[in-house]
Amino acid sequence: MNRWIFWFEVVWMFVALPTRATAQERPRPPEIEEGERTVDREAAPEKQEIMERLKRELGLDDIQVHGMIRPRFNLYNNMVALGRNVTSPDFAGRDDANLYFVDLRAWLDLRLRRGPWGAAFRFDVAGNDFNDGGLLGNDTDVANSNLGLGPAGLRDFDIDVGQAWVSYESSGWKAEMGRLPYSLAHGILTRIQRDSLRLSRKEGGLTITGAWIYGAQGARALDGDEGLTGDDSGVKFTTGSIGEFNTFSLLTQYEVSPDFRTSVFAAKQVDSTRDDRFTEKLFVDVAGFYASPGLEFSYEGIYMGGKGVRSASLGERPDLNAYSGFMLLRVPLGEAGVKPGLAAGIGSGDNTPSNDEQNSIESLFVDEVHYAYTYIYADDLHGYNGSSLSLRRAAGFANTWFVQPSVRWAVCAGFDVTAAYAFLRAVRAQPVGTGPLGPFLDAPPGRGNFGLDPLLRADATGSGRSRDVGHEIDLAADYQASPSTRLTANLGLFRPGDVFGDAAHSAWKLDLAVEFKF
Repeated sequence: MNRWIFWFEVVWMFVALPTRATAQERPRPPEIEEGERTVDREAAPEKQEIMERLKRELGLDDIQVHGMIRPRFNLYNNMVALGRNVTSPDFAGRDDANLYFVDLRAWLDLRLRRGPWGAAFRFDVAGNDFNDGGLLGNDTDVANSNLGLGPAGLRDFDIDVGQAWVSYESSGWKAEMGRLPYSLAHGILTRIQRDSLRLSRKEGGLTITGAWIYGAQGARALDGDEGLTGDDSGVKFTTGSIGEFNTFSLLTQYEVSPDFRTSVFAAKQVDSTRDDRFTEKLFVDVAGFYASPGLEFSYEGIYMGGKGVRSASLGERPDLNAYSGFMLLRVPLGEAGVKPGLAAGIGSGDNTPSNDEQNSIESLFVDEVHYAYTYIYADDLHGYNGSSLSLRRAAGFANTWFVQPSVRWAVCAGFDVTAAYAFLRAVRAQPVGTGPLGPFLDAPPGRGNFGLDPLLRADATGSGRSRDVGHEIDLAADYQASPSTRLTANLGLFRPGDVFGDAAHSAWKLDLAVEFKF
């Protein structure tokens, strides 16, 4: 009977005894926590006691169970295609003003350790790396309203295995294998989970990590007698395996002092397919973070080289030559609880996609939780939000430079308000009306989509070119109502510039959410 009472207490612990969870599940504009997000948990004494009994019962040195549930109300106005009457049949005549929906994000995280061995499991119940939530409610017009809604595009609440890995630590060495998290600096390049093998060595403040990230496996033909039988989204079906697409990376991190840490990261993607169907990107990333009572400063610089997808017109892979830079400065003002800040960033662009060099910066791995420096443009319009609305590989930086002053005010204990303004321009001028990445090209396979998503692309509205991307104002409120309950509100207003054309309307977006963590 005592054992049954014990297991009842374990279940009750996660229902009635909260922990303090201060980390954000997802970056919220206009600012983001630097480096890998951590969670500061202050467990209630009752929970500590039950956890100790659970460890003894299972013979473990440590066990951690955490989870999150977040219902959220969303309101979009002119977000689908910036109010433009685009030529795509899917959007012709549609009114994209005042779209509203409720979504849900939920996950459960389990960590175990015994001696040098460890294991971790994370189950995404609603949402995943590519969709920040799933749509609630019944939709009678899925074919139309699914387009451009981001999280609303996910309607299935299947349980996804977000993480599943084992580790072994000994004498400063650590080996990990399985579906592992990859969060680099601000998340401009990647903040995602990938199946991989990772080995790291820690010596004092220096940590060196090498990883092999397993890639895609080729498919087989639908009809062996026909040989090449189809082309689905640019991936050919052949009579045999077309090879794999793997990534190799090396990360060096050094903690100079408790206030300052820096890192250097390199990654190379290798394509072994017979027809060069994948881009072989090479990345070098340098980042640093400094935080003291009187100053907070962070920076990141990225170079992308390597080779693109084979072009039929060129007869070879084009060269990749792109860059990106970012900095964020905050200065706390005494005891007033006010932090003025200034962010600036740039990402190279390309306005001659038909030549043998591609200059538009891309991310290493596409995901939705990349660094979003603004609430609308850098997230939904120029990032990846799991739907046809997004520009996908751009991660908010391609062919864009911005300057963003902001101010954060700690109104009272647990309640913060942030306001920011972003001035946005293109690095390379694009034809008016085609967006920051220029027109979509129906070119040979491999030349890519350099403009808006095909469903959202619009023809040029004039003969001129423009660098005017637009302006954005963002407001965010964050209230820790209790140790386990957090309320958030985000409001953004984006005024598109000439690069989107005269027909583009201002867009605004609002979300209201309550987040429960244990």
